[in-house]
Amino acid sequence: MVAVEAKGGTTTDKEPFPTATLPEGKGYELEAPNAEGRWEVSTYRWDPNQIIVNQGDEVTLEILGVNGAEHPSVIDGYDISFSVKRGQLTTVAFTADKAGVFELRCGTHQPSMVGELIVLAVS
Repeated sequence: MVAVEAKGGTTTDKEPFPTATLPEGKGYELEAPNAEGRWEVSTYRWDPNQIIVNQGDEVTLEILGVNGAEHPSVIDGYDISFSVKRGQLTTVAFTADKAGVFELRCGTHQPSMVGELIVLAVS
């Protein structure tokens, strides 16, 4: 799993600068055109953004920080918090003892950097 920033850009002679505003937060960034007319847009995300395990599994997530200096993060419903830093591998180990869908959220890059831990019930 990685913490990445998807980024794209162009120049105003090829595409006009967007007039619509993006959702608030640091998850989306839209940089206005520079002196040469180049503008850029970016967003942060987890890749992959879904992890599927079975209830009772011993889970070990290895997350590499690629973009962004730091991602203070949580897995809701599991009382797990951790921080992913650029250039470092963060290991998060736990037992998937509760079935359901749980958000994996970066506290800095909202609303875009949200993934899902899906724990399938075992009968």
